[in-house]
Order: sequence, then C-alpha cells, then structure tokens
Amino acid sequence: MSSAAWRMDARFQEAQERARRRARAMYELARAGSGLWRGAAIAAAVALVAVWRREIAGVPLAAISLSTIALVEWWGGRLAAGARVGLGGGFLALLAPLSLLRPCCAAHAMSATCDCGLISGGCLVAGATIGLLVGVLLPRVARARCAPSLAGGALAAISVAAARCPGLVRGESLGLLGGILVGVVVTGAVSAWLRPRVA
Repeated sequence: MSSAAWRMDARFQEAQERARRRARAMYELARAGSGLWRGAAIAAAVALVAVWRREIAGVPLAAISLSTIALVEWWGGRLAAGARVGLGGGFLALLAPLSLLRPCCAAHAMSATCDCGLISGGCLVAGATIGLLVGVLLPRVARARCAPSLAGGALAAISVAAARCPGLVRGESLGLLGGILVGVVVTGAVSAWLRPRVA
C-alpha cells in the first residue's frame, strides 16, 4: 500500500471513529433527556399528592424523585425495570392514611399512654410491607430477582416515599423508609436462598 493510500485509509478510519463518537453522544443525550422527562413527570405527581394531602413541606422533596428516576431511566436495564415497580410502592406510602402509619394516634386509639412523637412501629410495618410487595412483584418485569432490579425498586420507592417524611416525626420517617429497604432486601435474600433449590 502506497503512503498516499495509507494516509487516506487512516483519515477514513478517523472519520468513522468521530462519527461513532458523535452518534454515541447523541444517543446518550437522548436517553438522558427521556429519563429527565420521566423523572419530571413523577416529581410533578409527587408534588401534586403532597399538595392534595396539605403537606406542602413535601413538595421540595419531589426533587429526590426527579433526580432518582432520571438517573435510573438513563441507566436502563433491570435497574430501570425495578424502579418502575418501586414507584407503585412509593406512591402507596405517599397515599397511605396517617391512621395506618401512626395507629397509636388514630382518633379511636388516643390515650394517655400513647406518645405519638416516638411510636414508629406502624411506619416500620407499613414500610416493610410495601418493600416486600415491591420485591415480590419485581419478577414480573425482570427475568429473575437480581441486585439491579431490587436496587431500582428500593431506590424508586424510597425516593417517592421521602415526600411523606415532613408529615412524620424523625423516628416515623426512618421507620417508613427503613422498612421499605428492609422489605426489599429480605425479599432478595429469600429469593437468592431459594433459587438454587428451585433450579
């Protein structure tokens, strides 16, 4: 091959590489934009629920949903698939009545022995139930329970449920969010333990 032909071939390969890089950059930009739009839609829904519940302090926390969903949707794969299931669990926590999260302080249960500021058992149970539900439903969107889908489900559920925290005291907030995480982790651990026996 002559030197002129070699230079032309090298230039052609460089042009191809630049074209591939531009195409890849455009593809990633389009994915990021799609994730941002989906995150914005979820954040708007979270903010609307917070306003509807008259918990205005929860509106700024919708930004957590926006950033989380935008990130997992950009990442894609099982992480995004798990997050779409986790969103349902997050909205369950967001819409749950206060009497369920704080049963000790329900109108029919008020008593002198009830300290509504310290009791978080109801939140913990509700959060764990939601986490277990998310973990059980994940196989319907993923071929198998695996770490990315479980992580996506937990992240999405917690990011939405976080908007409920301003209406709760610290212990209750930790109980709700921690319960969701524990429920998802327990489901994943049980699944990993059972999988070799089922196979």
